[in-house]
Amino acid sequence: MKKLIYSIVVILVLACGNSHQEPRSIDVFTDEETPLEEEERIVSTRILKELKNASKVVYALPSPVEMADILHKTKAVYDVEILNNPNSISNYVTDYTRALNLGVYFADLSFTSMFDYPQEAMKFMGSAQAMSDELNIQGVFTEEVMMRLEENMSNKDSLIDIVSSTYVDTDLYLQDNERPIIAKAILAGAWL
Repeated sequence: MKKLIYSIVVILVLACGNSHQEPRSIDVFTDEETPLEEEERIVSTRILKELKNASKVVYALPSPVEMADILHKTKAVYDVEILNNPNSISNYVTDYTRALNLGVYFADLSFTSMFDYPQEAMKFMGSAQAMSDELNIQGVFTEEVMMRLEENMSNKDSLIDIVSSTYVDTDLYLQDNERPIIAKAILAGAWL
C-alpha cells in the first residue's frame, strides 16, 4: 500500500511540474515540440481543414459558364430582356456594386455565347472589360483576349472557352492579390 501511495505522489509531482517553467525549445536532434508549438501546429491544421472544407462549398458552385451551359441543356429560351444592360456600367460606383455587376456581365456573356449570339457577347465582354478596369483588375482583359474573341465570333465553343478562361483568370488574379471579397462578390453577381 505504501508503494502505491508513493507512486501516486511521484506521478502527481511529475504531472504538475513547475508552473513557472520556460517553454521548452525544440531539440534539433530529437525533434521535440514545445507545448506552444504543438498547440500552434494543431490550430494551424484545424484552420487549414476548415478552409479546405469551405473552399469545397465555394468551388462546388458552378461558374457563370457552367450555369449558362445548364440553362442551354434545359432548353431555356434566350430572352435579352433578362440580361443586364451592357451600357449601364456608369451606374455602378462602388467596388461592391461593380464586382456584383461584373459577375452579372460574366453570366450574361456566358449566356449570349452559349446561345450563339456573338454580337451581344462582344458587348458584354466590353462591359466586363470596362468594369474590370474600374476594379483595377490587371492583365485579364488583355488586347490578346479581345482579339481572340473577335477572331472566334463565329465559333461558339471558342467563345465559351475564352469566357471561361477569362473568368478563371479574374478569380485567380483577385485571390493572388488578396481580394477574395471582390472575387466572391463577382461569383454572387453571376448567380444573380
